[in-house]
Amino acid sequence: MKTFYLAIIALAFNGLINGELSQPGCGLRPLEDPARVISGTEATPGDWAWSVSLTMNGRHFCGGVLIDDTTVVSAAHCFSGSSYINPALRVDIGVHDRNNKEDWVQTRTVSKLYIHQSFSMQNLRYDIALIKLSSKITLNDTYVIPICIDESNSTISELEPQGKTGWLTGWGHEKYQGVLTRYKMQGSIDILTDNRCKQRYGYLYNTDVQICAGENGVDAGACQGDSGGPFVLPYQGRWYLVGLVSWGYGCGDGTVFARFNYFLSWIKDRINL
Repeated sequence: MKTFYLAIIALAFNGLINGELSQPGCGLRPLEDPARVISGTEATPGDWAWSVSLTMNGRHFCGGVLIDDTTVVSAAHCFSGSSYINPALRVDIGVHDRNNKEDWVQTRTVSKLYIHQSFSMQNLRYDIALIKLSSKITLNDTYVIPICIDESNSTISELEPQGKTGWLTGWGHEKYQGVLTRYKMQGSIDILTDNRCKQRYGYLYNTDVQICAGENGVDAGACQGDSGGPFVLPYQGRWYLVGLVSWGYGCGDGTVFARFNYFLSWIKDRINL
């Protein structure tokens, strides 16, 4: 079986419901196939329905995560830290096959792009961007489903990342300097303790704004093209966003993620602007 490595080298609704980010019906996987839940394999078409592809002139360059019917989050470094919106930028929601998009795929341009004000390309901390779509997409219960968000700030013990196994999805390179995958891939990766992350990455790792996962050659890991994609954990039958692919030393050598819950206030402040 081919080892799967995701990507990086640096790597609906206009408002909040009662101030809550999670949408009704979020985080469900109606197309999950237990026989195919194997790390490093092609996902079931339509599964992981919150995972989106960002394209420029029709070519995938980063991943993203659908959080409601007008909002996607991704990594700030995907845009080199600039809030400039390239007219060629598109967001494909629900896609599985990049080369032959399914009938259920919805594509939008971008109306607003917010980059975290503390983001730096030098250290890739605060690596988060919020994308407002040009128009609402149609959420459904199968192919276009937003991710759930834990607004308790990880007071739910099952959603405290350390020691858990999370899942990545994306279309990134299968190996360093390889080519983008045609189909959405899935991979599991063990989340490391903050102490282990500090040992691995030293001063580059900040426990407040980042989490890390994966040891060299042990787990699937991110690779070029998966930046900004979702890192998720299950809880009571739903899936929750805990991280966004940020950077790593190389493909399959562990991955550092933006710690999503750190940015909840920042997201709420901008989601209705």
